[in-house]
Amino acid sequence: MNNTRDVTNCKVSVTVEARATDKTGQVIICAYGAKSNLARPSVTLSRSNNAFTLVCGKGGDVIPTNYEEAYCPPVSTDGKEALDTCAGNYATILPAYKPSWWSNKKEKTSYELSIPGDKFPEEEVTFVVGCRRASGEDAAKGTGSSAENPSVCYVDVRIEGTGKVSASHAPLVTGMFLGVSLATAGVVVFTSFVSRL
Repeated sequence: MNNTRDVTNCKVSVTVEARATDKTGQVIICAYGAKSNLARPSVTLSRSNNAFTLVCGKGGDVIPTNYEEAYCPPVSTDGKEALDTCAGNYATILPAYKPSWWSNKKEKTSYELSIPGDKFPEEEVTFVVGCRRASGEDAAKGTGSSAENPSVCYVDVRIEGTGKVSASHAPLVTGMFLGVSLATAGVVVFTSFVSRL
């Protein structure tokens, strides 16, 4: 009896997609797969919740590279090209800004922005920071679609305004109110005088 059987090898190709960029509370953990950043996360800072953390990981670099010195405006991007440098002056949106509000942790793989509670701007502002896959990481990750077409992790940072009215506007408002009051009083007196005639 012949027990020999034909054996056919079955090979299955399995593609594992990289995880998506994750937001947990005030922490953004970036990922760089081709489909990891289809939606751009946002984070809001307020006087009661005044800090957030951006995690680029060991395989990522922060963008813009001059993040402590300048900010990127909330421009629309396709998530493919990185804004390596930006020229936005923090002082124009955060008058009391200091580079020390930023701190990097864990061997420069995690970045935290913390704004003192009394240094928030009067009006709401938004800017962009993010992470990109570090140079040389593509080869280390293999030749899959995620390695060949890495995406950029952008984050919209929204800073709430205090809503305070500038003191320089107060006298103007008071003066306008007083002028209207006097003008109204003058009309009343004049009308009364004419009626007596």
